[in-house]
Amino acid sequence: MFYGADDKDTALAEVGRNGDFPSYPATIGTFFSNKQLRILDLSRIDIDSLPSIFDINQEEKRSA
Repeated sequence: MFYGADDKDTALAEVGRNGDFPSYPATIGTFFSNKQLRILDLSRIDIDSLPSIFDINQEEKRSA
């Protein structure tokens, strides 16, 4: 599995390695691409406006 973050501490915290699990295995590395990448930034999407795919009471609000 690959997980990317801006810094090591953020990556470790977000994959669950914290004070509760200090020995949780994790490998840290630096990623370099040899090709130009397109980045899709979804951070500004208001996901609270969309119902969960598991919410059958509001399924009509979500597109097929």
